[in-house]
Amino acid sequence: MSEQKYPDICPVTGLPFFMEIEHPDLGWVPTYGGPFDSYTIPVPDDDGDGYYRERYDHDVGGWSDTEWIGGGESDE
Repeated sequence: MSEQKYPDICPVTGLPFFMEIEHPDLGWVPTYGGPFDSYTIPVPDDDGDGYYRERYDHDVGGWSDTEWIGGGESDE
């Protein structure tokens, strides 16, 4: 596990830091929210219309999906 320090609060959503979790593609990442679901720090989409974040489902014990958050509808 990484010893990197992360923000106490997500700079995009304002959710509190929950825990660091290993993602299969991203490596060790901070997650925010919890205790049932926690999320990575959102990253901007290519158009700048919103953000994407990864969701970890603690009930299932694994990464669940990629969520789009923003001001309109996703193209997907």
